[in-house]
Amino acid sequence: MRLRPYFVTIQRMCETKEDFAMRAGLEILHRAARLQKHCGGDGRGKNYKDVIDLNLAEKIMDTKVWNWLLFIEKVLMIISSVGVVLILTAVVVCRQVLSISFIGYTELLTLLAFWMYFIGGAYASFENSHIGADIVGQFASAKTKLMLDIFSRIVQIIVGIPLVILGVDMLKFDILTQQVTVDLKLPLLWSQTPILIGFALMTFYAVVYIIRDYYLLKEHKY
Repeated sequence: MRLRPYFVTIQRMCETKEDFAMRAGLEILHRAARLQKHCGGDGRGKNYKDVIDLNLAEKIMDTKVWNWLLFIEKVLMIISSVGVVLILTAVVVCRQVLSISFIGYTELLTLLAFWMYFIGGAYASFENSHIGADIVGQFASAKTKLMLDIFSRIVQIIVGIPLVILGVDMLKFDILTQQVTVDLKLPLLWSQTPILIGFALMTFYAVVYIIRDYYLLKEHKY
């Protein structure tokens, strides 16, 4: 039994203010307790999907694809971050100790940095941890805050869809022209692919969280 979507929803509730967060969080915990009762124990209980109806956002967050996607993002961020550190270390050693040039290191750094930045940006969208200056949200009610979050994500989608389309066109151009870097002859396709992936994931997370916040507004009265 996986209760991940419920705990994610509880976390979202804790970001709001007033007693709405407590009431909504208690309701989610009550649903989770019912799941544990019916699905736990001797293993002969009902499937949790037969006990409680998941909304669309919870169904998406409860899939193996969602969890594997997050795992792959973490792996890519670790590999790219470690790669950047190792390359910079090698550059310093080559220049200061061995007195030789590390030809093409900027091309490798660009490749890894693009993966690190855009996959990191996508993961930050999942965590909702992008740096922001949300002054209005500090004084607004829980309902107003949710509505502002929905509006901001609608803007993200409006901006994100054209960027995804441009990213697809860019990759098509790279495939047709077979452009490579000057020194190491690395295909530009390698460093420009994360741009498309990053914007696509950011837009995807915005869509899922809009659905989640819509159900929160719909299911809970103010």
